[in-house]
This record gives sequence, C-alpha cells and structure tokens, in this order.
Amino acid sequence: MRIEGAYMQGYATLNDMMRAGDATPRAVRWWEEQGLLGDVGRYPNGHRKYTSEHLERAKFIGACQEAGFSLAEIQLMIQRRPFEQVKIALKAKGKKVQMWLDRLPEYDI
Repeated sequence: MRIEGAYMQGYATLNDMMRAGDATPRAVRWWEEQGLLGDVGRYPNGHRKYTSEHLERAKFIGACQEAGFSLAEIQLMIQRRPFEQVKIALKAKGKKVQMWLDRLPEYDI
C-alpha cells in the first residue's frame, strides 16, 4: 500500500496512519497510548510525527484486527519479534479457532 500526503516530506500525518491501518483517529491515538506504535515524536505545535515504521505498524495492526486478533494479542506479537515467533502465535491462534469450529455443532442456537 502506498501512502501519499505529508509522508512525502519525511513524516506521515494522522490521516496517513488512519488509511494505513484502516482505523479511526481515536484508534490510532489509542494504539499510541498503549505502546503499540512505539515512540512517536511531536512537532513544536504538538502534532505527531509518524515515520515509515509507524505506518508499517499501523498496517500490521489493522491487518491483525481484521483477522480477529485482540489488541492484547497484537501487542504480544509486536513484542515477540523476530517474526518467527509471530508465526508460532498465528498458528496457535489458528488451532484455537479450528477447535472452536469443531465444537460449533454442539450449540443449538
């Protein structure tokens, strides 16, 4: 995904982050508050300075949320780098989902 906008000058805007993560402004700010984005610099006027690393994190977070991961699980994946550990976490999640699907016929709803 190619992000246009202020990133052309070296930093991304909140709008760029929203597009990258398919998220609302509040969600992007919350990701920052929870430490999912890492350190975010600020301009003297208080606006955030998002970098290419932040954009990549936003894409990752958005994709994980779309796949059904909670923010707590995403936080663990971010902390578990290298991504070989992330693959292990994804496979474990897939097994849990499959177990749930196998039990689904037990429910009479």
